[in-house]
Parts: sequence; C-alpha cells; structure tokens
Amino acid sequence: MPYPSIDRTSLYTLDSAGNWNEQRAGDLVAVSKWPVPHRHPLLPIALSAEVPTKYLLRLENGHAFSAPLQFISEGRLSYSEQRVSLILGIFFGLTGLAALISALSALSLRDSAYGFYTLCVALMGLTQATVTGIAGLHLWPGWPWWSDISTSVLPMLTVSATLLFISAAVALPERLLRLHWLMVGQAGLGVGMAVVLALLPAAARMDLFIPILLLLQASGMLVLAWAWRRGDRFAPWLMLAYLPVIAAAGWTLARNAGLVPISFSRSTACS
Repeated sequence: MPYPSIDRTSLYTLDSAGNWNEQRAGDLVAVSKWPVPHRHPLLPIALSAEVPTKYLLRLENGHAFSAPLQFISEGRLSYSEQRVSLILGIFFGLTGLAALISALSALSLRDSAYGFYTLCVALMGLTQATVTGIAGLHLWPGWPWWSDISTSVLPMLTVSATLLFISAAVALPERLLRLHWLMVGQAGLGVGMAVVLALLPAAARMDLFIPILLLLQASGMLVLAWAWRRGDRFAPWLMLAYLPVIAAAGWTLARNAGLVPISFSRSTACS
C-alpha cells in the first residue's frame, strides 16, 4: 500500500488449520514491528499455484484517501526503490546543504532572516521525510504516536517558520511594525494549532488543518505582494520561490482530501 500516512493496514491470511494470521503496518504500528520495515506498508504473501489461499485486507485511516493497492515482486520492488532512493537522496542532500549554508550565514552575518530560513528549511525537510515515509523508517521507527501526528504537526510548524522568514526577509519590522506583529501572531497561531492537532483524533484533524494552512500560506503570499508593490527587490524572487511550495501543499491537501490519487497508476500485477 504505497501511502506512508495510512493509520493501519492489516492483512489476514487463512492457514491450513483454519486460523487467520494477521500482519500489521501503518502509522499506529511502530515501523520496527512491521513484517517488513519500509517507507510504506509492505506485507509479504506466499503464493502457490497448487494450494489456494484466502486473504482479507483491512485499511484504517482517519480521513479519506486514494491510493493504489499493488501486488509486486521482490525484484520489481528492489528496482523501484533504487530509483526512489536516488531521488530522495538528492532532495535531502540539497535540503541539508541549504540548511547548513543558511545557518552559517546567520551566524557570520548576524541576520535573522537566514536564521528563520534555516528553521524553515529544516522543518520542510522533516515534513517531506514524514510524507515520504523516510522519517518513520529511519528517524522514529519506534514512535508510532509521533508518526501519526507528525504529518499534521510538522507542516503547520513549517508554515509558521516561513511567515517569520518572510517578515524578516522583506524587513517588515522597519517598514510596517503592525504588519510584522500580525505575521508574528499568525505564526503563533500556527504553532498553537500544531499543538491542538496533536491532541485531536485523526478524524477531526483535516477539518482544522486544511483551512488554517491555506490561510497562513495565503497571508505569506499577500505580504510578499505588498512588499513587491512598495519596491522590495527580493519580494518577486521570494514569490517565485514560494509558488512551488504552495503548489506542492495544495497537491498534498487535495490528496489527503481524497480528490486526487496517490499515484496515477491504479494497480500493478507482477509475477
């Protein structure tokens, strides 16, 4: 099931004695206890052309989602994971490099904008690690409670850090102090909402997560547009850099709402 954020996937296999044997994976199960620790639920099955076997699959999630159910061989899995590992390695390598350079710049130049950018990049990297399943596999394999809530908490903290970075980058404290404090208040709203989301049950998170995240992202873009109209030379470049972030967030939100599938391929069958 190529959806790292699913709460629980349970596969029941009927054995020769008439008993159902269960395999579990998902956010509510520690990755270290999965049958095959992986980025997303991966449940092994043994097929035989001579002996028919019955299976039951149960999927549990706090909100609607759309993902293909794939039957894949070990060889095909190894090949696909090599490609995914290459892409993810490049991404996280560049993310770590950007965070390191901005942190060094913040220390050497004593510029708060670089400091907020470091925090923003680090949180964004953690968010992507969570969404892709890398974090659950390598960073917190024994913390199922955090794997469950991190997909909502980390994006909210990321957008809060982004608002602080935007305020510092366009010099809002010097230009319009009231607007700066409004941005700080919205960043605080994001942090507070992250705490609330951590306490809410999974079924109720999306009702708050989606509108608050969209509101905060729109606020950041509006402030950049305001600064551009007043001659800020960095604002148009920041807007251009922010557009892919908003587009990616919109796609993720649409995916979580079940409006788009995880993958355009519905199913794959391999011998």
